[in-house]
Formats: sequence, structure tokens, C-alpha cells
Amino acid sequence: MTIIEVGPALGFLLAASCRESETGGRLHLEQVTWARVKDGKVLKSRAFDEVVVYRHESGLFVAQDRLSEQYLFCPSLAPYVVVFISLAQYAGIQQAITRALVEQLLESVRAVIRRLPGFRFKGESLSGPPDYARAASRRLDHEVLQLE
Repeated sequence: MTIIEVGPALGFLLAASCRESETGGRLHLEQVTWARVKDGKVLKSRAFDEVVVYRHESGLFVAQDRLSEQYLFCPSLAPYVVVFISLAQYAGIQQAITRALVEQLLESVRAVIRRLPGFRFKGESLSGPPDYARAASRRLDHEVLQLE
């Protein structure tokens, strides 16, 4: 699981598996679900075969759809946090996304995120380090996707 958005909306990537690139510096997430919960109520999701997480030449950390080459919202000044979760946690989170069970999803994600330094929930909003996932206004060489 990779957190890619903090604030009033919580955005994350849930991957079935991952591998490092042979040249290093890139993490390839496979069979990915991009999920976003806004205001603790509205759940949107989208599936990708592969998303690559890496440091772009601009200095930003990005998550990029391998097929379209579009970047996922929000690029970050700080490295994205990647959390390895158990198969049971993965199945529970994926099931909550598939069935649009927002409360169950948030409960499962909170259990994973609350152990991470620098991240905390205040109500339905997730706060993170000040330079985390907040560089959406920076220009990149491909379009930045929104999950709306």
C-alpha cells in the first residue's frame, strides 16, 4: 500500500505485488487499485495493471501509470511511503473497495497508517509531513490524472 494523497481526501494505491526495477530507483506496483475517500464518505477507485513509483527528474516523487504514462495525483516533495501489509489485510481492503464499504475501508487503512511516523488522522482527514503529496501544481512532462 502506498499513500499518495493526504488532507481531507485520503488517496492510496493498493497493489497485489511489487518489484524493484533492474536498474534500481523505481518500484513497480502490479495489479493496482487506486482508491480515494473524500470527507469520509465518497469512495472512488480505478484499476491499473502497473504503476511505477519513482523520483522524477524534476525532483518530485511520482506514481505513473505504465500504460498511459500519466501521473497519478498528487506528486510529492518527500518520498512516498510504501507499507507492506499482510495478505489478509490486502484482501480486506480490496473487498471494502469493491463493495464500497467506506467505514470498513477507513478502519482497515487507519490500522495500517496509524503506525507510520508523521501521519495521523484527525476525524476523517489524514495529515502527513508538510512536504508530503502536496506538489500537484508543479509541471511534469505528462498529464496528471485526477480521480474524480
